[in-house]
Amino acid sequence: LSQAATNQFSGYLLRKYRTSSGWQRLWVVLAAFTLFFYKDYTECAPMASLNLIDYNVTLPLVSDGISKSNVFKLSYLKHSYFFRAENLYEFSRWIEVIRTATQNNTANDVFANLITKAV
Repeated sequence: LSQAATNQFSGYLLRKYRTSSGWQRLWVVLAAFTLFFYKDYTECAPMASLNLIDYNVTLPLVSDGISKSNVFKLSYLKHSYFFRAENLYEFSRWIEVIRTATQNNTANDVFANLITKAV
């Protein structure tokens, strides 16, 4: 539980619509191993939430058909969500905090190499 208290981050992310090629801009708060989604930062109550326990954070596969940059994929069993950060810095920060929340250490090398090459 002590890690949950320090596990906080917020900012805008674009979430890919499941049924179209569009993206929705959302204010996202990571707290207590959960992503909370708001229309914008002024909203008091979240529209939705996603508990990250057991989720994996990875880069999209070619077969996912994502052509945008700064996109990461959250997946668990048959559930997949795609999020896009506005720039490489925000992308790397989101990956770092989500990796901590999901304890997905297998992705460390992939993202470390990606960020090192881009910088």
